[in-house]
Amino acid sequence: MRSLMQHFISGIKDEIGVKGAPVYDALAAYYLINSDAYILEPMDVVVETDGTHTRGMTISEQRGNAKRNNNVQVVTLINKDMFIEDMIRLLKEL
Repeated sequence: MRSLMQHFISGIKDEIGVKGAPVYDALAAYYLINSDAYILEPMDVVVETDGTHTRGMTISEQRGNAKRNNNVQVVTLINKDMFIEDMIRLLKEL
């Protein structure tokens, strides 16, 4: 696992200049384990289907004067320390 992660992290650093590994799947699964670690904000999110530069991107309406149809809850913050502590504990239990 260590060798795989080192290769993965090295690739990310070469590609986008960030040293570290995104753990999106683990963060999504962790929400099911401990949703108290997350701060959520209601947002109006759509997928742009017509834009020349933004086609396929998710767009969130943030303008203060715009009419909003808040259709999803978006994670805006996670308690990093809680996530790391729980993840290490859970991995040790395997």
